[in-house]
Amino acid sequence: MKVRHPPVPPRPGPGLHDSVSLALLEMIAEHRPSFPEIPEIALRAGQDEEAVRAVFDSVQDILDTLAEQGLMKLFDVSLRTVTQAPPDDPIAQFRALGTAYLNWAIENPAQFRLLQHSKLVDLEANENLARYIRAMHDTMLRLLSNAQDAGQIERSTNIHSILVSGRCLLFGLARMAIDGNMTAWHPGLNPADAAHQAFSDYMDSMAAAGNNLTGSLKPQRVEA
Repeated sequence: MKVRHPPVPPRPGPGLHDSVSLALLEMIAEHRPSFPEIPEIALRAGQDEEAVRAVFDSVQDILDTLAEQGLMKLFDVSLRTVTQAPPDDPIAQFRALGTAYLNWAIENPAQFRLLQHSKLVDLEANENLARYIRAMHDTMLRLLSNAQDAGQIERSTNIHSILVSGRCLLFGLARMAIDGNMTAWHPGLNPADAAHQAFSDYMDSMAAAGNNLTGSLKPQRVEA
């Protein structure tokens, strides 16, 4: 027998689209044993089930919408952050992008977890989502290529490997900060500051290697 939920008054504040998205994010964060269906999501959102179905064809449709919202926010934050870095310093711009990613992930943990959950959202199969991923990937790769041209990274270095290791580092730091596992590595710092410190140390080591390379390329002064 189908259980009929009592009517729920509309949730004040955001409209149907935003309230449904917010409700699903809340339910994902609760780590439920089973994934919620539209009736449960509508109930949590304080919206009529039929009204929700008129906007969203399925729960997957809501998930894809959430993923796109998260990527749009990440893309916007990243662009605004990188434009504040020196325009002639690609390593500084790369650092800015990494910092923006950490800020976004720590401030939006539910969206971060959703985007890393391949069973919930297929970022590559959905063209609306894949274009954001490609744009971020191409931007970071271009910055590393520019850093090679500027002598900040050794010419023989595989920049694709640097990009992969950098993305793995950022993902790991964000996950550890969100889960509260960073303070053991940086006592006295809160999780967010500890993650930023670790990433800063990584970038400082990259910059130091670049400075040593640049110095070795300078013409040596010959004493008369």
